[in-house]
Amino acid sequence: MVVNGLSHRGKKYSIKYKANIYALQDGLWHWRSSAAAVLPSPRSDLNPLLSGNKIYMEHSTSIAALNLTTSNFSSIPLPKGIERYVCEDMMMSRASDSGIYLIHLEKLQLRIWLHRGDNSGSMRNWLLLDNICLREMLDDLGMAGGEQPTLLNTSETGDNLRFVFLKMGQCALYLDIKHRELRKVYEVTEDDRTLEWIYPFMMTWPPTFPVLKIYPASPKRTVIRRTRTL
Repeated sequence: MVVNGLSHRGKKYSIKYKANIYALQDGLWHWRSSAAAVLPSPRSDLNPLLSGNKIYMEHSTSIAALNLTTSNFSSIPLPKGIERYVCEDMMMSRASDSGIYLIHLEKLQLRIWLHRGDNSGSMRNWLLLDNICLREMLDDLGMAGGEQPTLLNTSETGDNLRFVFLKMGQCALYLDIKHRELRKVYEVTEDDRTLEWIYPFMMTWPPTFPVLKIYPASPKRTVIRRTRTL
């Protein structure tokens, strides 16, 4: 992704982007096409998300989508009632059919939106799937009444949004969305000092291991020694 220029109108800044798309064939990268667009200013820690044949990027007032098939940019407005993309309160996750989930945390309410990945770029294409209240879950952990939770920067949230990590004070909390379970999984120690990112490692549980092959024991060799009598 190449940034070509910066323009501003009033207090709103826009950046011109150019994307070169390459395809891997027979072990070599081949240039296929390019796309350009003027987009709102991006997040300071821009973290593009690949879902199906599209790459999504968070911007200050919208989400940009680069279609790898048509080599076109499109802009998706945020859901109604959300004016700006705030990284501590919002996060994207991969969905099926080139779609995305948008997680929005406002105080103790976690809302999950789904955009199916079409090209119309309308707010009406956002579907509110879930609205989770964290108050009772925090009560069960004895953490209610403390600091307001925020979304913790996470390398993965699991395809189709199976979980999300929250940060509350110096603790990392794991929210199982399907089962509505909230657990404290980590607390910062003196050695860590701060908690900024989390990189979950996903595996099947319980793990399965291949069956060990038992080879038959080698037959014992009998050594016959001959002696001569002098």
